[in-house]
Amino acid sequence: MVALIILGAIALVITLIMLVPVGADVGYESGELRLSAKVCGMLLEMNADEQSVHDVVAGIGINVHQKAFEGDIAKTASSLDLLTGRSVRRADVVRAFLEEYEVVDELAKQGSEALMNVYRQHSATLGQRVQVISATGSFTGTAKAVTDSGSLIVTDDDGQDREVLAADVSVRGLMGYA
Repeated sequence: MVALIILGAIALVITLIMLVPVGADVGYESGELRLSAKVCGMLLEMNADEQSVHDVVAGIGINVHQKAFEGDIAKTASSLDLLTGRSVRRADVVRAFLEEYEVVDELAKQGSEALMNVYRQHSATLGQRVQVISATGSFTGTAKAVTDSGSLIVTDDDGQDREVLAADVSVRGLMGYA
């Protein structure tokens, strides 16, 4: 499932770079994507048992036409219309994403190393402070690397490298998030 999240995130970030003339990057937490502000998110849900994966449903939300945001989210959120100063056609966004998804899917068939190299190029998390929260406890550190399998290597405040999963990483209170 990590591969599907990464594949979708890469396709989305490249789509947004093509549509909006500002830099875009991928946050490690929950498939979040940001341009100069958070404009979309992605969530995958899997139906599986011990023997096999039955299905995976992807949900992608993109702020396209929002003109304003209220409350705390106003500090970090934006929309494609606000970033471009024009009305972006949703059909253009969907078309561009599906076309880019096909390209990235072909890249993934070359192996995880090629896919992860593109992911690393667009990572907003690498080099940043992150908080890791898991069932065994929490710690804060600096995101150092992403493995070819999609795990994040975080150097904790004691200098120890620890391998964690996206589901355990939070940027709340860090990287400008409330």
